[in-house]
Amino acid sequence: MVSLQVARWRYYMCRFLRYKRRYPEKYHIFRYEDLVTEQEQTFRSICDFLGIAYDPAVFDFHKKKDETVNAYGDYIYEKYHENLLKPVNTGRMNTWQNVLTAKEVRLADQIAGKFADSLGYERKNKSFSLLVFIRSCPMVVYNYVVFGLMVLGTYLPYRVSQWWFFNSLILLRIYMKLFGKKSVPGM
Repeated sequence: MVSLQVARWRYYMCRFLRYKRRYPEKYHIFRYEDLVTEQEQTFRSICDFLGIAYDPAVFDFHKKKDETVNAYGDYIYEKYHENLLKPVNTGRMNTWQNVLTAKEVRLADQIAGKFADSLGYERKNKSFSLLVFIRSCPMVVYNYVVFGLMVLGTYLPYRVSQWWFFNSLILLRIYMKLFGKKSVPGM
């Protein structure tokens, strides 16, 4: 569900940027796109931020496939680690252009808003649409409620917080039933 994913991204970016303004020495922003297109420069900036030495061999991790397969076995490697051991490349960049409809892109652009602009992402649709806003409201509100509940849950004992989190998913199930979706992936 695009609106939920973009609302989640916006929520985290909003918090991240607020903390970065408050504690600039503790936060470093880099984009995935920069890491794959300007690998050395981006990774050097990450190493500088962390105060560790840059080692260009870090990009040779994909050459350790045999070690990983030996350590985890073929099944675990193929199921969980296969993509992690491919060289850094631009192949996944802009995948959304082939996957999302124009309607979903407009929805994502509106929810992401100026946060996308401030982080260097180009939005295709910058104009405000009341209809898109109304359509996106349920998932945006749901997102803020769930993350608010999750933050509140961190103050509770572990078992209670787990119960709290899993039962908050009922809000999403209700939304999906109201708007015609039969099931929620992963639930």
